[in-house]
Amino acid sequence: MAEIRAENANTGGHAAVDVPSHSAADFIEADDDASDIASTIDDRISSYTASVASSVVDYPVEYGRRYYAFRPGSYLFPNDEREMDRLDLSHSLMVKIQGNRLFLAPLEKDKIRRILDIGTGTGICG
Repeated sequence: MAEIRAENANTGGHAAVDVPSHSAADFIEADDDASDIASTIDDRISSYTASVASSVVDYPVEYGRRYYAFRPGSYLFPNDEREMDRLDLSHSLMVKIQGNRLFLAPLEKDKIRRILDIGTGTGICG
């Protein structure tokens, strides 16, 4: 164990902390050729993630309609512009049926701090 003394900038006092001592074998060398400025998010993505991303955006097209590539068959409907229009129309009809209300839950507006919207359609209501 090694003792390190540090000065507290707020109080001006000193504190001693016991820190375990390490040998040179305990440290991992950082890459010297990589810099934060030259680095981009693409450089940091692993090959596994990059291969998944490229396969997910390669949408299959059947009978002129585009479908999701991620987990084929898990979502049976297309994800093209025609389908987005259908979902938007469905949303508009549901809002009209509910008297132009976006929700039916008895929410107390003064207690609402945040609202989380996850996977609820095309985003037209936002």
